[in-house]
Parts: sequence; structure tokens; C-alpha cells
Amino acid sequence: VGILSRTVTSLDLRDNRMDDQEAHILAGVLSECLSLTSLNLAGNRITASGVTSIAEALTTNTSHAHSVSVLDVSRNRLSNELTTIATAVSNIILIGCLKALSLNSALSFEEDGAELVTAFDPNMEPSAIMLTELRLRGNRLAASFAASLHNVIVKCPYLELIDLSANMFFCEDG
Repeated sequence: VGILSRTVTSLDLRDNRMDDQEAHILAGVLSECLSLTSLNLAGNRITASGVTSIAEALTTNTSHAHSVSVLDVSRNRLSNELTTIATAVSNIILIGCLKALSLNSALSFEEDGAELVTAFDPNMEPSAIMLTELRLRGNRLAASFAASLHNVIVKCPYLELIDLSANMFFCEDG
């Protein structure tokens, strides 16, 4: 880990079939990665619990908490977990300088969209959230999510891009 933890700026671990156990191990290593600016964990088997551990590791060390600007946890199994999506995402968005968050095809149930909105705590200071991109492509988001999207936008004053493509929004009443 040593020298690499001080020089690696981008870590791509997508499609490695990592699960929560490996995510917890990775979290321990990430706390030493002082130069990391981009982390791609797309296409693994990480649940909300593993994502929470990673987010906590990235926010624990204040010397680098402000450097991770891109996080991709798309195509993971964030749903149906004891640790909620809201907990995982609220930990993620607190990463000091996170600008781009990808959760493409990571939400399995209609309720996950409503839970995601609760991650943007109304008591949280909007200036603390630096997100400029939020990618939610290919999730099963209900029409109620689109209606509550205003709450996310209000909490993210720097947000420039929201990708909601391929969600096939549907009405809960039929």
C-alpha cells in the first residue's frame, strides 16, 4: 500500500465481483490513499453496508476527504439491505469535495428512490454538498421520485447534471 497510497489518483475496481467483505477491507486501504480523486466500484456485489464503510473511510481522514471527487457505485446491490440506501448515500455526499456520484442501475425497488431523497437531509447545510453530477440512469424510479426531486436540487446548489434516463417512470396508481 505504502507508496501507491500516496501516488494513485484513480482506482478502477469495476466488475470484480467484490462483495461487502472485500469492500470493508478496501475501506481500510482507502483511509491511506491520500491522493485518490476517482474511485470506480461499478458492477460489483457491494450492498449499502459496504458502500457505507467505503464512504466512512473516505471521510475519516480529513487530509484527503476533500480530494475524492468522482465515485461510481453503479450496478451494485444497494437495495434490500439492513443498512439503508439513505444511510449509504448520506455518508457519500458528505465526502468533502465529491462532485460526481453515479448510482446507475443500483436501485432495485420503487421505494429506493423515495429513500434516496431522504439522504439529502433537510437539516444539512446546502453548501456542504458539492455535487455537480448525479447519475441515476436505469433505476426503477417511481413518478413520486420525480415529484420529490426538488428536495435534492435544493440541497445541491452546484448540481449541473441529473441523469434520469432509462428509468421508465411509472405511476403508482396504474
